[in-house]
Amino acid sequence: MIRAALRRTYELDIASIFRAQHLRRVKRVEARKTREICEENGFSELTLTTLRSLAEKKSRTCFILGSGSSINDLSEDDLKTIRSGFSIGINAWVSHDFIPDAYSFEADGLNQEPSGEIQTMTRALANKARHKPDLVLLLLRPKRSDLQKRMVEIPRNLRKSSFMYGRYNLTSKRQQNLQKDLDVILSREKRSPLSVPVVVDNGATVARLLTLSALAGFTKVVLVGIDLNSSGYFWQDTKGPRLYEELVGSFPREERYQHDTLETGNRPFSNLDFLSVLAPLLQKHFEIETFSGSHKSSLAPQLAVYDWRVDLET
Repeated sequence: MIRAALRRTYELDIASIFRAQHLRRVKRVEARKTREICEENGFSELTLTTLRSLAEKKSRTCFILGSGSSINDLSEDDLKTIRSGFSIGINAWVSHDFIPDAYSFEADGLNQEPSGEIQTMTRALANKARHKPDLVLLLLRPKRSDLQKRMVEIPRNLRKSSFMYGRYNLTSKRQQNLQKDLDVILSREKRSPLSVPVVVDNGATVARLLTLSALAGFTKVVLVGIDLNSSGYFWQDTKGPRLYEELVGSFPREERYQHDTLETGNRPFSNLDFLSVLAPLLQKHFEIETFSGSHKSSLAPQLAVYDWRVDLET
């Protein structure tokens, strides 16, 4: 009863200053843990200098590549457009034929031997590293050093271009606080960008990569294959341009009515709500436009759908 009363007080509008102070402490703790794990496992922490060097390599457009089935609609011209910018593939994307400029991986919290899914991604990454030895890896730190085994194995030639960072969630669970609390965080981040290797999160890689794209200095970010619906994954699409039958067993996914990142059991907010608020706030503070890569995505009503002809023509 007392705990419930404290939670109600914590969620009040007038408690926003207290929540901001609380989040600063949470962030400091996360930074300390991240640096400890980087040192224990021999990884470099992600810095602003490293991050901003990514935006200097190509155009100022960043493409974040998820595994939704809408990516099977991409044409060769669309892939050419992605190549003209900077691209980051999330987790299982490493098994897709298209090799981006960077991959993003994370460890789960299970204290078990590497799963078949992790082993599949490890083999795929080793293959991609041979074809593109200048790949950049953005790694979310494991919860503990011994859980490094629950992340893909990093090839030796990519260790120097692998960077680890941490994350923290909002502490409020009240929808009315989402915009205000995020606004405070991003305002502070603008004044002192990536002062520690930690970014705000909502339990989804795309949320972290959106913020990192803004901090890197990109002016556009396109969410490709971030469908956030029940349409399935690219390897499950039997009508796609290529059948990824070998991945069905390696990346088993239950058919869901609702995408799992929309659930709030282990995150403060639905990611559809979170991303819809995060995108305009990033534009406000960092002048970066966020686009949905497909009208099939559940984000399309909230974000402008990217015109694939624009960057190709320029």
